[in-house]
Amino acid sequence: HLKALGPVSGIVGAGGNFGAVIWLLIYRGITTDPRLPFLVHGCCVVFTALLVPFVHYPQFGSMFFPQTVFDEDQPDATNTAPVDVKISGRV
Repeated sequence: HLKALGPVSGIVGAGGNFGAVIWLLIYRGITTDPRLPFLVHGCCVVFTALLVPFVHYPQFGSMFFPQTVFDEDQPDATNTAPVDVKISGRV
């Protein structure tokens, strides 16, 4: 997974800059109210945050549901043997 770290970082960074320019061009042609871009951005952030609970990764689970796919490389925590812990009286 670390082999793609550089390219992914570059694409995400370039996409952010490109998106900022596109939004600037859209707002420049639509309105003269300087508060509208902040209002629209806030609405987009709230809408996206409301979608987060519905995101589910089968190998990792989600906010409300456990994982549904178990690999041998990634053991399930419920299938592990109990660990015998001995506590000594010393501090």
